[in-house]
Amino acid sequence: MFFLRGVCYPFREVFVRTSLGSQRSILSMKLGSTFSKRSTALLVGAGVVAGTAVLAFRIARKRQLSPLSCEEWENMKSRLPLDLDLLAGRIIQGGMDCRLRTSLWPLLLGFPTAVDGSPQKCEEARKDYQAQFDNLRAHCAAMHAESSTPDKSSKANSASDTVASSSTPSKELIEFHEAVSIIALDAPRTRALQPLDGSKPDQPTFERRLKAIMEAYALDDPEIGYCQGMADLVAPFLQHFPKDPEAFVYFSMFMHLFARDNFRRDGSGVEERLSHLGELVSEVDPKLHHHLHKIDASQCYFMHKPLLLLFLRSFPPSQVLVLWDIAMAEVRQCGGELPQCPFLLYALLAVILLHRKELLRCSELFELMSVFHGPEGLNVPFAKLLKGNIIIFLQGPCHDVHTR
Repeated sequence: MFFLRGVCYPFREVFVRTSLGSQRSILSMKLGSTFSKRSTALLVGAGVVAGTAVLAFRIARKRQLSPLSCEEWENMKSRLPLDLDLLAGRIIQGGMDCRLRTSLWPLLLGFPTAVDGSPQKCEEARKDYQAQFDNLRAHCAAMHAESSTPDKSSKANSASDTVASSSTPSKELIEFHEAVSIIALDAPRTRALQPLDGSKPDQPTFERRLKAIMEAYALDDPEIGYCQGMADLVAPFLQHFPKDPEAFVYFSMFMHLFARDNFRRDGSGVEERLSHLGELVSEVDPKLHHHLHKIDASQCYFMHKPLLLLFLRSFPPSQVLVLWDIAMAEVRQCGGELPQCPFLLYALLAVILLHRKELLRCSELFELMSVFHGPEGLNVPFAKLLKGNIIIFLQGPCHDVHTR
């Protein structure tokens, strides 16, 4: 039996055939066995290197990656208490039906819901969200009022003019209006996602909600504030949660877990994760890593955009959210913390390995960009990425957890 964090696949052996050295390895899996992170990474690399490795599983017939359906979810809910590990393991197999995200994203992010908590706890949590968001919005209104010029005839409307109109602007006020000015530019450039009921997106309402939530976030987390790109990340939460307080609190937790470090002003968060990605490439494919090193690309800076936006603008949003489903489920199985080698980092690794042949033909750094970034995003079929064994690393036990 092969354990995928709560999901069992019966098979006897794993065959890995690789052209590197023309060797064949046969790994016999026993009941309850697990891989270390290093062994798992090696197996991931062997499984997805296009044209050089073939990874064949003897799995139960007709076993397919598929999203959790509404019918399956109703079945799970009927068997109380809810087995959250089983639920997360099922979601890891292929995400969830888009209609379930409103119910399951809060659950996976660790918030009390009607499914796993008492009605009283849910109501208390709802009031807390509302109070937190209302306080932040009141603070935003006060900041706007404080910076407004008393001379109503003045036509100075920019953030710099409004700050200059205050006699002694505080650091908080200056940073807030810097964020407001960037949000005002980003909001019209961020397209509203298709509502779940199939109706036409309401762009003006979307922009109003986006501005309200991002201004509140900039005040709530002044160390990060607002940076270009965050608007893309909040859009799915506006799509699935019609009430601003809920969209705000779930987005804030998502940022804390998956994206906050990417937006550090000194760039250290992105640099650290890309460096970690380069180390993974070195482990699973030393030849490819050596080639990237020769053309000064071993730090994987060419994957900056998909890392920053967590694959948004690299694939259609409906496909990206499947990756987000799996990433949230992984965190749930790790006790609410992000693993040292998270699922989304392995997804980036898989994209690189699926382009191995093209990368080995690149002789200049600029050539890498044409390999990965086509007019519609990453030049990788999403189904191949999802089914290309990138979730195999989840078989190992949850460890090496970040402490935040």
